[in-house]
Amino acid sequence: MNVLQTYGDSHALHAWPSLVIPGWEIRTMHLGARLMHSFAKGELEPVPAGANMVCYCFGEIDCRVHAIEHGIDGLALRYIRQIKACSPARSAVLGVVPPEREPAPVHRGTAEFRRAIVRALNLDLWMLCEEVGFLYLDVYQAYRDEDGFLRKDLAGRRGHIGDHRPLEYLVKAVLYDPNIQ
Repeated sequence: MNVLQTYGDSHALHAWPSLVIPGWEIRTMHLGARLMHSFAKGELEPVPAGANMVCYCFGEIDCRVHAIEHGIDGLALRYIRQIKACSPARSAVLGVVPPEREPAPVHRGTAEFRRAIVRALNLDLWMLCEEVGFLYLDVYQAYRDEDGFLRKDLAGRRGHIGDHRPLEYLVKAVLYDPNIQ
C-alpha cells in the first residue's frame, strides 16, 4: 500500500481522513496554526519519512494575516524551494482554499483583498509546481463560488474544506493520471 502523507496547518487535516483512494493510505500531520512562511524559512519540524508522496498544505493563514503584515512577494518561490530541499518523497502542493466571503475576527483586510491574495499566491504556486515537477491540487477552483469565495455548501468549520468529495476527485486525478510522471 502506498502512503500519502499530508503536512501542514489545519488544511492538512480537514477532509483528508474521509478520502478513499484505492491503493493509498492517507496519513495526516497537522502542525497547528503554522505558516507557509515559517516552513519556507526552515522553522518547522521535518517531514516524516516513509511516505510515497507528501502533500504540503499551508497558505490560508498566510493569506489572511501574513500577507497583510509582510506581503507575499517571493513567498511561493521560497516555499517551493524549501519543499524541494527537504522533501523525502514525491511532492504535491495543496493550493490555498478560497477565502470566506464573510469576515471572521481572525481575518484582516477586506474579502476582496483576501481573494486577490489567494488568487495571486495560487497562481505562483501552480506555475512553480509545473516548473519543478510537483503535483498541484487546485482546491481554489474546486471549492470556489461564482465570485471566487468559499462555497457555503462545500465549506466546513471556520474556512475549511467540509465536503471531501471535490478534494478526493482532485487527488485521484493527479495520482491516476497516466500523463503525470
